[in-house]
Formats: sequence, structure tokens, C-alpha cells
Amino acid sequence: IAEEAAEVEADAVVTVGNSAEPAAEEKSVQHVEVAESGRWDGPEVDSEQRQLRYRRPAVSVWGNAVNPAARGNGQFSGTLAGVDFNPGVGIIESGDLSYLPPVEFGLGLRFALSERWSIGLGADYSLLSRKFTGLFLDPHDLPVSYTSIVNTQHWLGARANIYYSILSSDKVDFYVRAGAGAQWCLANDYAMKNDSRSDNWSSKVDATQFTVGAGFGIQYALGRRVAIYLDPSLNYWFKNEEVPKSSRTVSPLGFGAELGLRFQL
Repeated sequence: IAEEAAEVEADAVVTVGNSAEPAAEEKSVQHVEVAESGRWDGPEVDSEQRQLRYRRPAVSVWGNAVNPAARGNGQFSGTLAGVDFNPGVGIIESGDLSYLPPVEFGLGLRFALSERWSIGLGADYSLLSRKFTGLFLDPHDLPVSYTSIVNTQHWLGARANIYYSILSSDKVDFYVRAGAGAQWCLANDYAMKNDSRSDNWSSKVDATQFTVGAGFGIQYALGRRVAIYLDPSLNYWFKNEEVPKSSRTVSPLGFGAELGLRFQL
């Protein structure tokens, strides 16, 4: 009788062990399926918030967080107050040339193509500034030397980007992007000063400068519909002889970073 009881107990242990194995195997298979699908394995509320991100367009407002300046020397001549080109009118740079960091901000709209792919369209504004000493040449007057000449350029642009989400959760989205854009010069002004006088000069610019760029970004959700993001990138500005001298013509390949907010609609 004792031997029969021991055999029954052993059979029960084996039965329990075998019944536990399919459950563990099923859990392991489920975990693998979730990992291979690329979906976030978290609470249901997390999934709903991520679906909100991917199914609705997002509006972004940004400004440049990092955009180093350049240094150099050179010459520039152009038109005076919109008058036709005249080789005798212009500015000759003599030295002490410095470029201030560009000031940029923009507005964009991002649309989801799938859970990982999205496309972004936007408009941006740039203020480029440089300071130097030089001579102002006018065929109707003697050359005037100025100890301070500040050139400010106002640019308006349009851009398009494609985004791919590498790793995403309810709170954090890590992605890469690549895109292209174009900018048009709205104004190119010079403020000139010396010890005895100050003058202003404007050069009309009818040119387009194109750019391409690529980078990565990280986005962190502050709430259900608001997120903050940082987007470092490497950008290249194509050469155009009609574009006035700026940090983008002197150093066409440069590093930048956008810092902004995204709002889910």
C-alpha cells in the first residue's frame, strides 16, 4: 500500500510539472511575438497614448539650440537700395570679420505614414548677422571708412523631412530623420558707423539657397498631447554665387540642433 501511494504521489508531481511547462512556454512565445512586432510591451494606457501619437498629426514649434558661428575675411559688392548692379558701388571688407550665431525658429506639421514612418513639412525663419570693418565705395562720392559694419540678413524657408522611429514607448521616442529645404532672402541690410557718421545700405538679393540635412532626435512626452524634443543634425548648404556672404557660405557644412515642442492635434 505504501509503495502504491508513493507511485501515485510521483505521478501527481510529474503531472503538475508537465502542466506548468506549456504555460511557461506560452508566456515565452508571447514575449517573443511582442518583441518581434516592435510594439511596446506595457500597460494598456501606454498603448492608447502611443496610438494617439501615430494616428494624429502633430504641430511643432522650435528654435535653434546649437548653431556655431564662423570666422573669416573677404569682399562683397552688390546693389545699392535696389538699384541695378554697379561695380563701383559696394563694400570692401578690410578685417575684424566675425559671424554671430544664427537665430532660427520655425513651425512644422508632422503626419504619420505608419507606426514607425512619418513625414514632416514646415516653414522657418533665419536671422544671419556678421560684423566687420571696411570701406563703402560710391562712384559719386569719396570712399568712406567705417570702423563698424553690421550686416543682417533675413531669410524665409520651407523644408520637408522623413522620420523613422527606432525605439518608442509611451514617454520616449528615439528617431532618425533626413530632409531637404530651401530659403529665400527677404532683406540684406548694412548698418555702418565711424567716429563722425552712421549710414545704412541695403542690397537686393534675388536668389535661393538649398540645403540638405540628416540627424537624430529624442522626444519626451510631457502630457497626453504635448512633448518636448531635441533634434541634433548635420546640414549642408549648397553654393550659390548670387547669395550674399554669410556663415552658411563660408562654412556650408555645419552642426545644428533644434529644441522645440510638439502638440498632438
